[in-house]
Amino acid sequence: MMQLTAKLSDDLVELIQSGAVRIDGVEVSPWFDIERIRAYRQQLPGWTFYFHHGDLVSRLKWAPGTGDRLREYIESTQTPWLSFHCSLLPPGYVTVAKKLGWYLPSPRPARSVKSFVAGVDKLRGLNLPILLENMPSFSTNKYAFETSVENISDILALTDAGLLLDLAHARVVASVFGLDVHDYLGGLPLERVRQIHTSGPRAREGTLYDAHEELEETDYRLLAWVLERSEPEVVTLEYFGGKQRLREQLIRIREIITAG
Repeated sequence: MMQLTAKLSDDLVELIQSGAVRIDGVEVSPWFDIERIRAYRQQLPGWTFYFHHGDLVSRLKWAPGTGDRLREYIESTQTPWLSFHCSLLPPGYVTVAKKLGWYLPSPRPARSVKSFVAGVDKLRGLNLPILLENMPSFSTNKYAFETSVENISDILALTDAGLLLDLAHARVVASVFGLDVHDYLGGLPLERVRQIHTSGPRAREGTLYDAHEELEETDYRLLAWVLERSEPEVVTLEYFGGKQRLREQLIRIREIITAG
């Protein structure tokens, strides 16, 4: 049966403990330190904690201690799989683009794909299933190879990884490149989807960005559309905007999952 989860927060814990929501697990990321995750697990004994990283492959290569820290997170969460971004850009590219608005020269796509696949292969020793998350676009069409359906499909095939399909990321890509989001999603290997992230993007300067805001009707319809064409094990809400709206969204997503 498909599970409903949400990003972990104090508001979510309160809703769970009060019985106000019915979900099946929570997702945590490295913005929580190990000690806090252990405290949350004491508050939610027996619950499934899914561990999701961001730019893991790059950090393993360039940030000392990342590997040891990763093993601590895996041990503390007892995560059933490891998920992280399918990020193909060298270190610093995202920071420079987002903070300064500068776009460094594009790396060679084939070399970037090869390097990323090699990084994923090094994680096989953890003996955990691996899920790769599709990336959003910048507000321009720079570095388009990172979000191309061809490269995403090739990487999933080469690594034999599952797809963590982020619907907000897909909507951002479609907005920036002037695509129909259904056409963009339809080009991805939806048969590989094991998890879905859903959250509300918002418009800024004519295109969408990944805002993690409240879901709107467009987002609910897109989720239902994807669920008709894939068989994920988990649907995860990414939202941090307050208990009442969090509760309302989880109830609505549960209805969509059940209806499917």
